[in-house]
Formats: sequence, C-alpha cells, structure tokens
Amino acid sequence: MDLFKITDAALNNIRSEVQASSALLPVVNLIQVNCHSWPDGLERMVSRGASDEALRQAGLYEHRFELKPVRWRLEPGVYERSEVPDDCLVEVRGISFSFTPAWQAFLTDGILDIESDSLVLKSADGKLLLPQDLGWLTYHGEQ
Repeated sequence: MDLFKITDAALNNIRSEVQASSALLPVVNLIQVNCHSWPDGLERMVSRGASDEALRQAGLYEHRFELKPVRWRLEPGVYERSEVPDDCLVEVRGISFSFTPAWQAFLTDGILDIESDSLVLKSADGKLLLPQDLGWLTYHGEQ
C-alpha cells in the first residue's frame, strides 16, 4: 500500500519531469519555487554584469509602488538515487520519492494533486501542506 495517494494528473506531471531528467536512478523531491518573474530591465542588467548594488537599487525603484504577492508553486525535482539517504526513500505508484521520516509520518494517507498549474500536497484531512504561503514580497523602504 502506498504512503499517500497521487492523482493521475500529478503522476503524469511527475513522470514527464523524470523522463526529461538525465538521472539513471531517479528520485523525486518536491520543491517549492517562487513564480515571481524579474522585470525585463533587471534581466538585461544581470546579463550585462551589473553590480549587486545597482541591481538592488533598480529592483527597489521598479517595485516600490507595485507591491505584488509572491506566488509559490510546488514542482518535482529529480535527483540521483545515490544522493538520497535510504530512510528517506518512499515508492508511490512506481515513482521513488525522497521524504524525511518525519514527513513520511505526516503524509500518511495524504494526497498529491494538481491545482491550477502547480502540484499541491495535502494532508489526510485535506489541509494544504505545500506550497506554503510564505507571505508577500514587498518593499518597505528599510535597509
């Protein structure tokens, strides 16, 4: 019996990432990533080798009047089996995952699904575990 459930949509998403990886013995870890994209001006500054101070100042200037929430997504990260301790390995629906023993206990009877364009991990009682809301990315004018 599997530790937690994976919907077909989530399984297809994960299988695509595993197939696209170069890992010989793939193990999936769930990674929470920030979906906030850089403004074009900052990206050009980075590509031209601007200093950290110049990038910081440009970023503060561009965003001080546009306080936007940072949107978090959950994505599958694929690693080699050799990078994962044995006690962290869990197989669910033919996919090897890496979760610490504490997370394994927490995930018993949980579900991995897709909502919008992100994987979501919920506990057995339906509480959203990941991605977590890590707050707002804002500029307060403080150094």
